[in-house]
Amino acid sequence: MKKTQSLLIVLFVLLLGMFTFQDLAIYNVLFNPESTFGWFFESFGELVLAYMGAFSAFALLKINWKKWLRFASGI
Repeated sequence: MKKTQSLLIVLFVLLLGMFTFQDLAIYNVLFNPESTFGWFFESFGELVLAYMGAFSAFALLKINWKKWLRFASGI
C-alpha cells in the first residue's frame, strides 16, 4: 500500500509538472478560432444544451399539461 501511494504521488507530480508547461499548447490547439476541431466542439456543446432545454420543457408540459392549462386559463 505504501509503495502504491508513493508511486501515485510521483506520477501526479510528474503530470502536474508536464501540464504546467504544456497547458498553453493544448489550449491553443483546442480553442484556436481557426481550428476546425475547436469550432466543432464549441458548436456541438451549445447544441446539446439547447436540445436538453427543449426536451426538459416538453417533458414538463407533457407531465403537467392539465395543471398548466388551469394555470394559463386563470382557473
